[in-house]
Parts: sequence; structure tokens; C-alpha cells
Amino acid sequence: MTKERTLLLRKCDTAFSGYIRGRDGSCLKCGSFGPLECAHIIPRKNHKLRCDTRNAVTLCSGCHHVFTNGPKLEWEQFIDGKFGDEFYLNLHLEALDVTFKSNILFWRSEWARLKELEAT
Repeated sequence: MTKERTLLLRKCDTAFSGYIRGRDGSCLKCGSFGPLECAHIIPRKNHKLRCDTRNAVTLCSGCHHVFTNGPKLEWEQFIDGKFGDEFYLNLHLEALDVTFKSNILFWRSEWARLKELEAT
């Protein structure tokens, strides 16, 4: 990974996390106000959805830890309960897009998009 790509990825992650935590304001599981974390529905290693606002919710560190280390089915049921029965499945299917390529141009455009989100 190039230095520019690594830097852009870090900037995008920071901006995205701040946006999601600000959008939700509290843990969507227990209602706690902190410390809050950005929890990805489809893991961050999927670069196509890494900074997609549909792919993240705010959790307190305790709930995030429970979901990260607990059975995947509990996480899927939580997401389905929050967003509807088909939400997780549809997001997962979108993540399987084999034509998507994560490159420097993609991360430059993501950084520009996230800066606009922060401004709103």
C-alpha cells in the first residue's frame, strides 16, 4: 500500500467514525453516551462499504466488544431488528461485488465525499 493511500485511508476512517458517532449520538444497543465507537456492519476490510453510511452504527465500547466477540447471528439479528429483515442480507450481497477495485482514485474521492459530509 502506498503512503498516500495509507494516509487517505486513515483520514477517511477518522472522518467517517466521527460522522457516524455524531449522526447517531448514542449507542444504538443500550443508549449509553460513551465512550462511543463506530461499528461496521460489514467488516472494514470490505473497502467498497468501509465508508458507506449505511454500513455503520454507533455502539458504546462495551456493546461493540460484545458484538465483535460474540456469535455473528446476534449481530445480524440486532441489525435486522434496527433496520428491517432484508437490510443485512442486501448489504452483504452488495459487499460481494467482484468488479469493485480499491485504488488511490477511489480513496481520493471518498476523502472528498467525507469532507463534504463533515461540513453538513
